Amino acid sequence: MDSNPASTRERILQVAIVLISQKGYAKTSTRDIAAALSIASPSLYHHFPSKEAILAAILAEPVAYLEEVYQRALPLKSADQREVLLDGLLTALELQRGIIVTISDEMDQLSVDFRESIAGHLAHVSGLIASQVSGDNPRLRLAMAAGAVRAAIKDLMIHEDGANGVKPAFRENLPQIKAILKQVLFGH
Repeated sequence: MDSNPASTRERILQVAIVLISQKGYAKTSTRDIAAALSIASPSLYHHFPSKEAILAAILAEPVAYLEEVYQRALPLKSADQREVLLDGLLTALELQRGIIVTISDEMDQLSVDFRESIAGHLAHVSGLIASQVSGDNPRLRLAMAAGAVRAAIKDLMIHEDGANGVKPAFRENLPQIKAILKQVLFGH
């Protein structure tokens, strides 16, 4: 194991991302992460106090990116705002092997405080998108769009090597995914 704590911390995060993407959060133990790194389990706790703290560190990048997208989109007019929000949301979901999608299936495994924290971060962006949903039954349109995005990411996710763990097919299909989302959400 590298003697540089920052490097060790980063390696822990990278291994955890792969394992959680493959097995899910609940089925990935700190022992699994330690074994993949060839270190003793207690060594992980030198860098992270819990498995949830590892997850929080993993989610920091996509959450920070979503906050940045929100700030960029806020002053824009409606059509431009939609473009920035959809592009940003799809990019954030793709980060860290689509870990947000993996975790969304296992929210009940997380502490209430952690779930509320994630929901709070996502509320800004989803609120802006929701405010622009058009047509009949905007809540249903939003739910359908969220389900479509989750299914697309899961279907196009790989659990092996690859740029950030996402098949090139995901990036190649982003224009089509975005077009479908625009149709479902905004009616055009």
